Amino acid sequence: MTVNVVSRAAVVLVLIIIGMAMLLGFQAANAPAQWVGVQATVEAGQMQRTQQALEIEARQTQIAIEADQRKARATQEFEHQRALDAQELDTAQRRAQWVDVLLAVLATILGIAILLVALAAAVRLLRAAPAARPAPDLRDQLRAAARANELLERQLAELRATRPVVPGANGQHKSAAEPTRTGNKDYGSGEPATTVRP
Repeated sequence: MTVNVVSRAAVVLVLIIIGMAMLLGFQAANAPAQWVGVQATVEAGQMQRTQQALEIEARQTQIAIEADQRKARATQEFEHQRALDAQELDTAQRRAQWVDVLLAVLATILGIAILLVALAAAVRLLRAAPAARPAPDLRDQLRAAARANELLERQLAELRATRPVVPGANGQHKSAAEPTRTGNKDYGSGEPATTVRP
């Protein structure tokens, strides 16, 4: 029994060793091919990743180029719009200057017209007003005053000569128009004088 078990175990062990040897030999025979396949796979993956990186870089370059183009167009449009705005502003300023000049000319013409109308009205008033008489000479005025004074003195003398005479006290004759004072003759004493009418 023991010999049979040992022999069977030895046979199994030998078979196992032979199988392992065959497996190792098969793997050793196929190892270069597998390595080449793995290497090819790795290289293919690297090439794919490189291609993807190149595509990404190309896309980024294209995007950058498009961005630069858009920026250039935007700058060009901005410069064009600014030139148009400057031209419109210049045109508006020129129009405003022309309007100011026109208003100044119209104001000047209106002022001249008003001045001419005022001068014409003044001339008409001067023509319509009567001519002013020359001022009399001072000598003529003095002569006229002297004549008027002489005339008044004559009239007073005629009045004195024509008024009636009334006998007064102490044999004095006074006219009826003159009052007769009697009593205290000291007029400076402050006492009132008595007036006696005829």
